[in-house]
Amino acid sequence: MSDASQAIVGTGTIFAIDGMSRPDNAPIYILDVTPPGQTRDKIETTHMGTRSESEITTGIPGQGTNIPSSLITLGDAEFEIAFYPDIIIPIGMKKDMTITFPEGTVWSFEGFIKTYTPKVPLEDRMTATITVKATGAITVTPGT
Repeated sequence: MSDASQAIVGTGTIFAIDGMSRPDNAPIYILDVTPPGQTRDKIETTHMGTRSESEITTGIPGQGTNIPSSLITLGDAEFEIAFYPDIIIPIGMKKDMTITFPEGTVWSFEGFIKTYTPKVPLEDRMTATITVKATGAITVTPGT
């Protein structure tokens, strides 16, 4: 059984997009971060002549499956920030991005900014959601 005291709380996580800042250089407050996920799809290559491993070694034709893995695909990342009308988000551009976790580990990746959606409710905090399609690899720099 795992020790719950070893859990890391997300408070203190920092998200940065190269070139994104407030005009007065005040911090951009991050409310929620969903880092890019990773998937590895399967490619079905089985055909009528596919043989199992044992049949290949004995030279007997037969049935089997052959499903090699394809490339790793990075998913979308989503960031909820405190909305400031003076922030300009470079929609449709690839930018370098970093997520710095509370214990110091940094994920760096290039991302294509897909959406920027502000929300301005009555009598509540103004927020904005940034959706990014991660491109390329995620570089992980361990914390201390």
